[in-house]
Amino acid sequence: MSDPKRDPIGEHPLFYRVGGSEVKVAGNIRDLVEDTDSFDEDAMAAFLYHQYTPGRDTVYKPIKKATPGWETHPRASDIMQPYWTLTENILDRDAHYFAGRLRDLLQNTVERMIDTHDNIAVFLSGGLDSSIIAALVVKAMRGRGRVHTFSIGFPSFSEQHHAKAVSDYLGTIHHEILVTPEMALECIPLLMKHAGEPIGDAATVCNYILAREVAKYAGIGVAFSGDGGDEVFAGYPWHWLATELRIPFNLPSPLKALGRGILEMVPGRDDIHSRGAWFTSKAGVFCQPTWWQTQAFMEKALTVPEIKRLTYLPTEGICRGLRVPKGMSNRVNQVQAFDILNILPEKFCMKAHWATSLAGVTELAPFLDPAVVELAFQMPPEMKLVGRTGKWILRKTFQDLIPAYILDRPKQGFGVPIAEWLKDKAFQRNMRKTMLTSEYAERYFNRYKVKDLLEQAFALGVRSYREANSIWTLYALAGWHTTCVA
Repeated sequence: MSDPKRDPIGEHPLFYRVGGSEVKVAGNIRDLVEDTDSFDEDAMAAFLYHQYTPGRDTVYKPIKKATPGWETHPRASDIMQPYWTLTENILDRDAHYFAGRLRDLLQNTVERMIDTHDNIAVFLSGGLDSSIIAALVVKAMRGRGRVHTFSIGFPSFSEQHHAKAVSDYLGTIHHEILVTPEMALECIPLLMKHAGEPIGDAATVCNYILAREVAKYAGIGVAFSGDGGDEVFAGYPWHWLATELRIPFNLPSPLKALGRGILEMVPGRDDIHSRGAWFTSKAGVFCQPTWWQTQAFMEKALTVPEIKRLTYLPTEGICRGLRVPKGMSNRVNQVQAFDILNILPEKFCMKAHWATSLAGVTELAPFLDPAVVELAFQMPPEMKLVGRTGKWILRKTFQDLIPAYILDRPKQGFGVPIAEWLKDKAFQRNMRKTMLTSEYAERYFNRYKVKDLLEQAFALGVRSYREANSIWTLYALAGWHTTCVA
């Protein structure tokens, strides 16, 4: 039986099912699935929208996810109780105070995580977060051994030169991996089988290839990452949009309802290739009923009209289960907390967990230590977000540890070349089989519409990141069923 507590942030999954008066708990959904289990169609539709199933729902009706920071109990009458809660407790202190506390806390967290390990790896993208963690690990390992850093690139684009510059600056042993479509296609079914549930983030494939490379080096069983830096210290564009672009969050409800009615009349709003769908995917941000649905819309994969066009799944419960933060007095903290409660544990942490655990590597994320998260919510929000510059306090605190130009690099994100993968003939064959002829596709997809989506992408090329991301999300859902159920 798994530990009946899910960790505070949700870095690792915990599933449970109730049978009579008993509660069964497992760290992998596969250990709880029974042949007679029915699928949760609302959860599958929600996956297409969010790229994860919100809240406690899973794709199986009888199986639920434990909430991060909650513990399960063996009695069905009292299944879950919280033991850790994200709270805002802003202190009236200056930036010098918080920079000192943050530096000491993160360095101590890294040293505690290293413990007795003598061979350490760091996933290094060359961005701000991973560069800071690499610098702290190198400092902690001084006199004990050199640190290995690993970065990834693709034939179509690569930012490995940034990672190499940081590695040279810190003096690490650096490894570069080039990911091809063939490598990605080989790994996808392995990951789907391992997870036992749909994998929303295509970057999971790249994380696995990185972790697999780490595992090749004898004695390296742990790898540090910069995961969580954006969520905890306000690094995403929608964090500053929430403060600068106040209109979508503050429009009166009648105007939002009127806007939704107008969008329902936009021609082509359900066809990803049309201008109507592009307009709806942008203008829809002004029409969501609540602020948290507005934020979820900003982070979406497919829109509701697109899901209705491409599938036979119900869409009424798409935002069911989203965790809405309470007690946040500031809009920046509010949108950060929404990410920390939802997309961080259920999408990004699962990406890291399934990828590294399949490779036999433990990922360590100091930014996600509960004490670090608590400190971030003691800071005045203006120390995290200054104008459109997120993670200001990180830049100030660690400016002496990493190359100066890394501090000012615009956020790139962890790009995955899905559009390039879709040009690969083997990838195309696999997608056609999975999304058009599989048992899942026959039951849940409008195969004529999905075929049109695929053939246009294959013949003309993908015209936007959102189109590529939407195709991946549909593929991930059908691929889960093909790999784990059929």
